Amino acid sequence: MLNYPARIHHTLGALIPAGSPLARFDFPNYTNVGDSAIWLGESAYFDTYHRASRLCWVSDIDYARRYPPSLPADCVVLIAGGGNFGDLWPAHQAHREWLVGQYPQHRIIQLPQSIYFADAVGQERSGKILAAHRDFHLVVRDQPSLAIAQRLLGERAYLCPDMALHLKPYLRPVVPQHDMLALLRTDKEALSKAALGAPPANLHCVDWLAEPRTWAARIDAQLARSQGQYPRHMPSLQGLRRRLFNTLAYQRWHRGSALLASAKVVITDRLHAHILCTLMNIPHVVLDNSYQKIANFRQACGTGTGLCEQAESLAVAVEKAEMLLHAAPSQIHHEPSNPR
Repeated sequence: MLNYPARIHHTLGALIPAGSPLARFDFPNYTNVGDSAIWLGESAYFDTYHRASRLCWVSDIDYARRYPPSLPADCVVLIAGGGNFGDLWPAHQAHREWLVGQYPQHRIIQLPQSIYFADAVGQERSGKILAAHRDFHLVVRDQPSLAIAQRLLGERAYLCPDMALHLKPYLRPVVPQHDMLALLRTDKEALSKAALGAPPANLHCVDWLAEPRTWAARIDAQLARSQGQYPRHMPSLQGLRRRLFNTLAYQRWHRGSALLASAKVVITDRLHAHILCTLMNIPHVVLDNSYQKIANFRQACGTGTGLCEQAESLAVAVEKAEMLLHAAPSQIHHEPSNPR
C-alpha cells in the first residue's frame, strides 16, 4: 500500500504550524460510518504529528453555532473532511461559511473534501465568501475538486488523500458469514435504480446508516443531554466531549468494519466502504455515487490496486464479485484490531 500518511503530512504539515493550538469543528454526529472513519484518521494524524499542540475546542455543528468559542489568536481552526462541500449537504456548507465570518483573523483549514455543486451560481457565491477570508485553505481529495478549488481560491487549494487513509491497515474484526455483500447508498448521492439496475434476489444488500440502539447510541444521547443541561459549562469540559466523540466515532467505525468483514467479497458505491475494504484487504467491486466521487478519488490516490474492480451497473458488479470470490485466498484472518 502507498504511504498515504506521509502524503497527508506533506500537505498538512506545511499548513499547520508546529505547536499551535487546534480547534476541531464539524464532528460527524450522525450514523454515516465513513465520516467517523475520517474523524478517527484525523485524530490519528494529530496524535502523530501535533502531539505538542493543545486541542482547545471540539464540537459538532449544533453546539458550535449555539455557543461559539473564543479562541486563542494563534489557534488553527480545522473543519472535518468528507464529501459535503457543496450544495448536496447545505448544513455543512453553511457551517464552514459561518466559521469564516466568525473567525476572520484565524487560519482556517478545510481538511480533505470532495466538491460538488449542482448550482453554478451557488458555487460562485460560496467561493467569494471563502476567498474573502485571507487565511482560509481548502484541501481536496480528487482532481476535479482541485480544479474547482484552484479557480475559487488560487494557491490556497491543495490536493491530499482522504484522512481515513491515515488509519493503519487492520485485520477483519469478524469471520465472514456471507460470500458476497452489497453495501449500497440509500441517500441522495445514490444513483437511480434505473441507472444502477435491480439487485439479484439472493444478493445480501445493506447500507450502514441504520444504527442499532447500542451503547454507542446511548453515548450520543448522553452527550446531547449534557449539552442541554450544562450548556455554559461545556467549554470547560472539552476533555469529556473529546472522549465521547472519539468513543462514538470508534464504535461506528467498528460497526462498519464488522459489516464489511461479514462477507468474503463486497460490492459498494460508498467511498469509505472502498477505503475500509482496502485497509482490511477485502476484495471488492466499486460502483459510483451520483457524481463519480469514487472514480475521481481512486484516480487521484491509486487506492485498491490489485484488490478492487470497477463496474458501471449492479449486474456487472455481481459478475466481477463472483470472479473475485473464486480468486480470494482460502484463509481469511479474524482478529480484533485498533485502526490507530
